[in-house]
Amino acid sequence: QAATESAKIPLSDLPVFTLETLRPHNGTDPFLPILLGLKGVVFDVTSGSKFYSPGKAYANFAGRDVTRNTAMFSTKNRDLDRVDYPPGKQVTLDKIYNITYLRKYPIVGTLVNSNTEPPPGTEDEESADEES
Repeated sequence: QAATESAKIPLSDLPVFTLETLRPHNGTDPFLPILLGLKGVVFDVTSGSKFYSPGKAYANFAGRDVTRNTAMFSTKNRDLDRVDYPPGKQVTLDKIYNITYLRKYPIVGTLVNSNTEPPPGTEDEESADEES
């Protein structure tokens, strides 16, 4: 129902976030909602704080774009803030987007992100994974 309520407002009328403006919404400031980006949309996941608050299982998703993480079914930091993923993962991404996020969380904005590179400091982790 949450997504249905926000769907009444056209996406073009919602605030536009960048990776930088999304980042403070990571659950560390009690006065800001916990937000995350997925497929160019920003969701308010504050009601799921048992998952996204600091110290919880998906805390690293808060304030970040999780498009690649969702498609790859990954919680790795190197997949954060990236929108690239293998085409074969589209079904997984769409299913989680529709079943988990659209049904549970309100859409509060759109996200501008075209990043396909791992965040700084995570390249070594990625290289090590590729060798094994």
